[in-house]
Amino acid sequence: MGWVRIHLFPKEEDGRSCPAELGGVALAATGGQVIEAAQAIREVGAKVERIVAVIDRLQGAGENITEAGFEFNALLTKTDLGITA
Repeated sequence: MGWVRIHLFPKEEDGRSCPAELGGVALAATGGQVIEAAQAIREVGAKVERIVAVIDRLQGAGENITEAGFEFNALLTKTDLGITA
């Protein structure tokens, strides 16, 4: 189970878009769910530049997220935590 922090602001009176932020996910396995969420957020006009995971389980999330057109960063990997399985 993950989390996503989103900041959305209404459009300015002159129609300019305001900033939006996609926070990240707690755990990243394959990245499928967060990619779907980021694409849905883009569809409503928000800008999603980067997806950040607290822990990358090293099961393909980084590669899949990058291939989908987003930058990816993780604070830790399972290896950093000494998990080898």
